[in-house]
Amino acid sequence: MNLFYQVLEDFDNITYPKNDIDAYKLYPNFANVYNKLEIAKIQGLECNPFPIYPNKFPIISKPIINLNGMGLGAKKIKNKREFYKDIESTNFWCEFLEGDHYSWDLILRNGKIIYSTSFYGKKWKFGTFKYWKEETNKLPDNIYLIIDKYLNNFTGSVNMETIGNKVIEVHLRMGDIDLTDKDIIYLALINIQKDTQEELINKQLEKIRLKEIKKINLIPIWEKKFINFELIGEEKYKIIKKNIVPLLQNDDKIIDYYIDSMNHPDPEGYKRWFLLLTYDLDYGLKLGKKLEKIIKNLSLDNNQLYH
Repeated sequence: MNLFYQVLEDFDNITYPKNDIDAYKLYPNFANVYNKLEIAKIQGLECNPFPIYPNKFPIISKPIINLNGMGLGAKKIKNKREFYKDIESTNFWCEFLEGDHYSWDLILRNGKIIYSTSFYGKKWKFGTFKYWKEETNKLPDNIYLIIDKYLNNFTGSVNMETIGNKVIEVHLRMGDIDLTDKDIIYLALINIQKDTQEELINKQLEKIRLKEIKKINLIPIWEKKFINFELIGEEKYKIIKKNIVPLLQNDDKIIDYYIDSMNHPDPEGYKRWFLLLTYDLDYGLKLGKKLEKIIKNLSLDNNQLYH
């Protein structure tokens, strides 16, 4: 059983958002944060819905609201020809941002941040990452801007993604904080219980402050989609589960792992099969390359798959 569900056993009938669909329904008074066009505009970014023409390229095209995650429907548009190819899109476009990509996990209580951590995302192909590395960093000013504008009395977990100092995504649920430490997860859960006293919150915060918490690393395992991918994906999933899961279960340097079903949303052109958790980033990256090679070469019924 993974860390989050171990902690969850201490709670009876607690309601928490498992994903953005849950969060959107659970927090209707705060759901505006899921409108990416609005979040971009409040920060002064150049952006508009299609078919309004941009002043310059490249731009990023995204759904105005995406409750599925994983950058679904996002693409980089580099020129006028590509723009007009998508002219009937219901997406919005935003100026192309440069800079480091971070995911910020916050625990808010009545609009105040009581705990935070961040993950640096090492970019790979568009919409994909080589790894996420947990770090301690100062929060960008624009995160406070979003909180002050939309979440000034919100209580719960919030995840935001930034490029440079600009917020590009806001989620009213845990990001990766539920993978970090039992006491932090416990804090996030007692925080959303209506009858929790401030004394208990402060006691838990002090316990976390005095504790040495090791930073985690997250390694996604990708496969580039091939011509028959959707047709044989379910069968390949079964083969991957049979061949790869035992390797992970017997690896003491892997803290935990998650295997994605075929229904899990993915960035365009790639399938994420696994997410590995480890304290050793270098080891995780080497193992990730090994697993990606194995997965690419796996066969069904001893027949080589088409790549």
